[in-house]
Amino acid sequence: MTSCVETYRLARWAPAGDQRIRWQEDTAAIEADVVRATDSELYLRLHLVGEVKEEHYIAATVPFVCPDLRPAGTTSR
Repeated sequence: MTSCVETYRLARWAPAGDQRIRWQEDTAAIEADVVRATDSELYLRLHLVGEVKEEHYIAATVPFVCPDLRPAGTTSR
């Protein structure tokens, strides 16, 4: 799992019941209900400390290149 704005991360996911998965992020154990999963999409309901958060993931088209997210008028050296 990765994104265009976050550091790349590998995590081992494991089943935690029929429709629940768990993984470790840094020192936090995360559990999530699998709300819906298809060949191209994954909807999760994350059970975090103090909140429940829904996330939606989509399969990337390959190859995928992140857009240039620098503010207009800036250049890289």
